[in-house]
Amino acid sequence: MTAGEHLEPVESASTLSGPSAGAVVGVVVAVLILLLIVVDVSCYFVNGCGALASVCSQVSGHSPATKEKMIEEGDRLKSTAHIGYI
Repeated sequence: MTAGEHLEPVESASTLSGPSAGAVVGVVVAVLILLLIVVDVSCYFVNGCGALASVCSQVSGHSPATKEKMIEEGDRLKSTAHIGYI
């Protein structure tokens, strides 16, 4: 190697273009959080359960209705509705 020659820098993996590992992890975490929110909202509207239902019940001051409570209420209403028609 003479004094006038210059070596070309070798590109390493860190200088290559593309997303960094932190960006990939960030995107994966964001997608997982979004998926959990979608599942929770669907559970809230279908079954009335989940984190969103819990938050809504705490904010409104009502306890979340369970399936057993709704069945008991329906049975009670059905039994009292027939009393006047016998």
